[in-house]
Amino acid sequence: MNSRQRKELQLLIEHGSFSLSEFADLFSLSKRQIRYDIDELNLALEPTIGSEAVSIYRNVAYLHADITSQSLVKSEFFDERRDFSKNPLSVKERILLTAFYIAWSSKCYVTMQEIADNFSVSYDTVVRDMAEVRKYYAAHNIQVISEAGKGLRLAANESTRREILSSLVKEYKNLSRFHMAFDPHDYEELFPLENLQEVAAIVSNAEAYCAILLDDASFEAIIIHILLSVKRFKDVGTTNAPDTNVHASQSQLDEVRRNIASYIVEQVNNYFGIKLPDDELLYIGLHVGLYGWRVETDTPHVNTAIELACTALISAVDACMQAGFKQDKKLYTSLVQHIATAANRKTAHLKLSNPLREELLHEYGDLYQIIRQKSNSCGLDQLINPTEDELSYILVHFGAALARIHRAYQHKPRVVVVCATGIGTAELLASRLQQQFSLDIVSILAAHRLVSLPLDEIDLIISTLPSSITKVTTPWLKVGPLLDKEDCTKVAAKLSQLGFSTKQDVYVEADLSTSAKELQKILLEYPQPQDEPKLIAALHSYLEAKDKGGEDPMLSDLLCKDHIVLDVVCNDWQSSVEAAGQPLLKTGEITSSYIDEVIKNITEYGPYVVITKGIALAHASSAIGVNKTGMALVRLKTPVTYGNTANDPVSYVFMLASTGPETHMTALQCLSELLQDEASIACMAHATEPSEITEQIKRFEKTITVTIDC
Repeated sequence: MNSRQRKELQLLIEHGSFSLSEFADLFSLSKRQIRYDIDELNLALEPTIGSEAVSIYRNVAYLHADITSQSLVKSEFFDERRDFSKNPLSVKERILLTAFYIAWSSKCYVTMQEIADNFSVSYDTVVRDMAEVRKYYAAHNIQVISEAGKGLRLAANESTRREILSSLVKEYKNLSRFHMAFDPHDYEELFPLENLQEVAAIVSNAEAYCAILLDDASFEAIIIHILLSVKRFKDVGTTNAPDTNVHASQSQLDEVRRNIASYIVEQVNNYFGIKLPDDELLYIGLHVGLYGWRVETDTPHVNTAIELACTALISAVDACMQAGFKQDKKLYTSLVQHIATAANRKTAHLKLSNPLREELLHEYGDLYQIIRQKSNSCGLDQLINPTEDELSYILVHFGAALARIHRAYQHKPRVVVVCATGIGTAELLASRLQQQFSLDIVSILAAHRLVSLPLDEIDLIISTLPSSITKVTTPWLKVGPLLDKEDCTKVAAKLSQLGFSTKQDVYVEADLSTSAKELQKILLEYPQPQDEPKLIAALHSYLEAKDKGGEDPMLSDLLCKDHIVLDVVCNDWQSSVEAAGQPLLKTGEITSSYIDEVIKNITEYGPYVVITKGIALAHASSAIGVNKTGMALVRLKTPVTYGNTANDPVSYVFMLASTGPETHMTALQCLSELLQDEASIACMAHATEPSEITEQIKRFEKTITVTIDC
């Protein structure tokens, strides 16, 4: 059981049930991966519980009523604190905690055998880990000293040690991919839960008492710093030499930060029954300003020098680029607040690392050079440390402004996606188009419904059908439903011909949950202040749609072994469609009228169902003959022709019946990926039993890297 699965189990214990969507959003994963986590939890719990511990119904996970933290501790499934022999650390977890263990011991040496015993691993494993631990410290310009007969120790003063301990805790927390608000359970393996909760309450009360608002990073950093301080005080004591860097910063603490630090130290001392040294007030006061904060009823707390430097920088960069930066008020506000926190970092002698630095420099290289050149002449270099990391963070704000300005003037091509039915292949095509291009897809519909649209407002029709089926004059492009590389080239060329940019949407591939992507799309669509009523309405519509729920089964749920028939003999395409419909007819998903409707549509509109070489996806509208969403597959003993010269003959016919797009999109997207996987195609070709294909589908579902909201 890994850290994420342990966290999932804790949440289920706390709440009794938890939706797969909430899990997926919390961990930035697909619901499919959450299902696999729950499968592994059940396997791990089975020897202890003796039955299925977690069940899933309508996309909600439910924990067996008899399972509690106490029952699991009593059964020795896990301890109140992590037992590494029962729940071993991952390699990355072990390296970070080993580094933490060494940094913590400021007086005595740590032996590698101690580390091995502490984390329940072999001595040889610790030897291998130490190579990575040394690399980690070297990257932070800290030396690990090794002395024969004594062990390992860190060559660092208390200030440096505090900084590295805080960094290690944050990195350890981020291994579980928790990027939301502070959650005490994220740090439960390092500090007692009740202490985490109490210190969080103290910091929250300090915000109210001093009338300031901390951002999430500051709030979390202060809590972890306080707990480290208390632990250091209890374990190490107060005999360390005063830190000159901190004392040099004492005069730089303004009244607001001094007040909040004093309040926090007083409350912490009362709660833990200790008296922290005076240095701690300075450490906490500096932490308030290292990330982001503001006075609750005021603008960001900055001085005139910062405001003038930011104004000068924006004007100087805009003079070089003529991009309209001076008109972007959000750029000014965000830059002023960022420079204020950067100035605090300089005062505290702390360095900032930007993990996106290389990507930013590659994407905005010219803009970065201008910012670097102008930062000195604008007086910015006197306020902050003008390192590449700090300047690349400033680049983030200018890059965001550039994107806002670009969106304000950009007109996305308005596109209609057309197929014979308005579902199935058209929805798959639309999904593929939105993955590859920045488009405004106005509608997805059947060919005969084109007459109902005001086509004078449409820039392009993209269809799986030829333009000859209708007499519209709007530009028309025929592509395959899977939108392969050749089709993408055709779309890009057509858009360019029509005068549109063909640059792909940079947000598509981001490591975001499905819900985050959907919300991001809504926010990007209404960026202007005057769009606020539309934005609110769109968000209401989105939330209402989410509340309605609806099943969205995986491909393996629909394409079970009873719906797969191998080596069927058919004389023509009509009989192959009938054969593909028989498994669904037998189990009641469709009536015979649905099969008739599919044959009628292919006869009228042509072989639109042949989606790639040798494969057809037979489908029609849900209006006739569909009782329940389902899918079937027949492998033909002898291929048949459908009239599609590029992809005939057809050897595999899938039949899709759907009650609506929300009930099949996950399965359809997975199918599109499956049909491009060589191992899966080989399995379909050589399987002797339907169960071989269903097992391959399940294996393939675990390997898909794109996030599908399943």
